[in-house]
Amino acid sequence: MDKKMIAPGVWNVVPNGMAAAYLVVGEKKALLIDSGAGEVDVKAVCAEITELPIDLVNTHYHDDHTAANKEFDNVHMHPADIRKLTEWKQITPVTEGYVFDLGGRSLEVIEIPGHTPGGIALYDREANIMFTGDTVGRAPVFLVEGDYDLDAFEASLRKLMGYGADMYGAHDMELNRVDTLKKQLEAMALYRAGQIEPQEVSAPMKATVYVAPNGTGFFCPQK
Repeated sequence: MDKKMIAPGVWNVVPNGMAAAYLVVGEKKALLIDSGAGEVDVKAVCAEITELPIDLVNTHYHDDHTAANKEFDNVHMHPADIRKLTEWKQITPVTEGYVFDLGGRSLEVIEIPGHTPGGIALYDREANIMFTGDTVGRAPVFLVEGDYDLDAFEASLRKLMGYGADMYGAHDMELNRVDTLKKQLEAMALYRAGQIEPQEVSAPMKATVYVAPNGTGFFCPQK
């Protein structure tokens, strides 16, 4: 099955899908960051990589990141996004500073609301790698009505700049660094100032898209 090692002990288990899912393997257990959009049997791919027990954490609640959640027993999510779900009792809430200890490797929860109220990143301090869900990327970011908060989104981008980490997003699956965050902030300033002409698109869904000259911006689905 498709999988791609992107760093020592780290795999993107859905490299060709709609949304990435990252598996980080320690000495005692592994952590799956998001479970993909359902095109791939994520659990089977993970089993090809490790026999260790696997915890699952979702960067946010959107269904292209949670499709295979039901296949895993130990699921974690920020409480602000758990409240968005109809079935939440089997999900363990995690907030800023929570640490997943994998044995010889750990990942820390960093709160980055804005794309959704409970958006989080997972940070491996020793390797200086961060997994940012939908928040960081060079392609336009989804702004879904009822979920997004532009002020919080901007604050989260500025917060992430302070880490100086190598960042992997869920849709822009290539490595991102601080330059991507700067471009996103530039696009946000233009968007707020009304200096980006909206474009109407119908594929993959009807939406209004705001693309800055640097290629970043916002993709706003229409109801």
